Amino acid sequence: MAKIGTLGDLVFEVSNKAVRTFDEWTQKTGGRWQVHEPIKSNPRPEFIGPGQGEISFTIKLSNTLGINPRKEIEKIEKIVREGTHAPLLLGLKPISDGDWYIESCETTFTWVNSKGEIEWAEMSLTVKEYF
Repeated sequence: MAKIGTLGDLVFEVSNKAVRTFDEWTQKTGGRWQVHEPIKSNPRPEFIGPGQGEISFTIKLSNTLGINPRKEIEKIEKIVREGTHAPLLLGLKPISDGDWYIESCETTFTWVNSKGEIEWAEMSLTVKEYF
């Protein structure tokens, strides 16, 4: 098994039994600024601290890749609803010093079979830094 990364109990991996990977990883970092508006003068921005990091990515879930989409969707939705936070690792390295949480997830059922079982789904996740 090749472990690509983890977010708590959510493991991204590639093996001969299952493929659970992400795609379209987009990472945002910023700062927090307060803009003061003095009378008869230009605005004066003041840096007040680092911003909250944000990462978004897509996960493809498929029975043909050894993943039960319904179970995986339920697992991720439970993580979101419970407010679970954990270190986010890419390879063996943490993305930051703090934990991360899944702020939201959006699921698209790409293929549902004639029995109403999900064969293929995609989930878009947005994760944010937790300090």
